Amino acid sequence: IEVVAGPTVGGVILSQWVAHFLSELENRKVLGVFSEEKTEDGKKKRFFKRGYNKLIPGKKVLVVEDDERIRDILAEMLNTLGHTAVMVSDAPSGLAALQKGHVFDVVMSDFQMPGMTGADLLVAMRAAGNLTPLVLLSGYGSVVTDDCLIKPDATLAKPVSLSDLRSVLNELTQIDSNRLV
Repeated sequence: IEVVAGPTVGGVILSQWVAHFLSELENRKVLGVFSEEKTEDGKKKRFFKRGYNKLIPGKKVLVVEDDERIRDILAEMLNTLGHTAVMVSDAPSGLAALQKGHVFDVVMSDFQMPGMTGADLLVAMRAAGNLTPLVLLSGYGSVVTDDCLIKPDATLAKPVSLSDLRSVLNELTQIDSNRLV
């Protein structure tokens, strides 16, 4: 569960309380928001206002990339899409960030890096019980996943286009209505 949404009347305190305790239980941030109601064409509709619509799509993305230029470009692209980017230059640093209790919605990792590869990072994440979706970035295309012990949740070919990045992140982080409480 990523978001607890309640109606404005009678639901604000309840959604905040449930989100707080889910955050404590799951050791990660769960948003507590409320929706406004308006009538359009004789039908009652709910919508997010007061900036909540901006809070929900923004995701925290860990980028593991050894090439500084590509890291900078990805950070700019993620910021353009409204996401928060946390950048590290190698897989051990990425693994350390994940193990320190930082919560990320997605991990994006270069495949080919000195020492520990992106595929190695994925294996280490899953061995530690971390199920955060991982996007493998590669200049070699999707063929790199053929040799992966564990398949990544998605792959992106370099250079990464903004539309491909948006599409993959939307797919991996969409808030499914079944996950709204």
